[in-house]
Amino acid sequence: MLLHTKKINSMKNVPIFSISLLMVFLFACDTPLTNKSEYEGTATFVAEKNIQPYIETLLVAYGGFAPKEHYTPKFEREIDVINTFLADKSNLVFMSRDLDESELAHFKKMKYTIRTEKIILGAIALLSPMGEDSTYTEDEVYKMMLSNDENSPKILFDDVQSANFNYFYDRLKKQGKKFGNRVKCLHGNQQVIDYMKSNKNCIGVIGYNWISDIDDKEVVANMKNVQLLQISKKSSTNYVIPTMYYVYEKQYPFTHFWYAHYHGSKKGLEAGLLNYVINQKGQLIAKKSGLQPYYKISREFEFVFE
Repeated sequence: MLLHTKKINSMKNVPIFSISLLMVFLFACDTPLTNKSEYEGTATFVAEKNIQPYIETLLVAYGGFAPKEHYTPKFEREIDVINTFLADKSNLVFMSRDLDESELAHFKKMKYTIRTEKIILGAIALLSPMGEDSTYTEDEVYKMMLSNDENSPKILFDDVQSANFNYFYDRLKKQGKKFGNRVKCLHGNQQVIDYMKSNKNCIGVIGYNWISDIDDKEVVANMKNVQLLQISKKSSTNYVIPTMYYVYEKQYPFTHFWYAHYHGSKKGLEAGLLNYVINQKGQLIAKKSGLQPYYKISREFEFVFE
């Protein structure tokens, strides 16, 4: 009896928009790592606070691969993240947009080479108190954000110039419009969620990552007496929530990429962390957190034929 083996190629970094089957086995996240990082030291980086849950989960997993590397993440508004990067106070930042021409010119003048990676296709979630309207069209959402009618729901953002705030502000600005007086800003996603539980006639705007991991007991507790709104694109009647499927299929309207920007040595600690984020294990962590990875995920299998 002869045994023959044939291997299937391991993960290739191909954007999610290539249409093919995603072969994902989540138990890989719990598989002991056989290779360990040889580096050691400490480093600090900055991330926009709307992906704080994902970053914290990522660092726990990365600690198994690099037990001698220690990272201190700082979670800030998007405006503070980019300002920290421009001031050369952090070699690595995570934020919800690419660098613009003026920012790239700034680093070029400093003779820095910037490495930019897309890491996740993210979404912005809308919440309301339980029992209130739970379905809106994209057009209706924008109309409420422009409203000055005191009977219109309050629109609550996590902070001024956060990733969520900038997403909607920039889109309205391109149309020559601005927020109405029903738009308010609190101080963080958790404060928005808590506000929903004790107030009426309001809609909270938060990073979906704060409620995406349905296996997290804290997420389950957060969603008590709060409901996730179903949104349709434009004025259609196909109402969906920002789960991985609807984000991937581009049926949910309020989506954007998350980016990592890095400058420094190719062998720096932060470079190693970034490599982990974009390869298979890091992308599996995103998926396990209920987020849509940017890269396809596959596994290497060995088939045995008689």
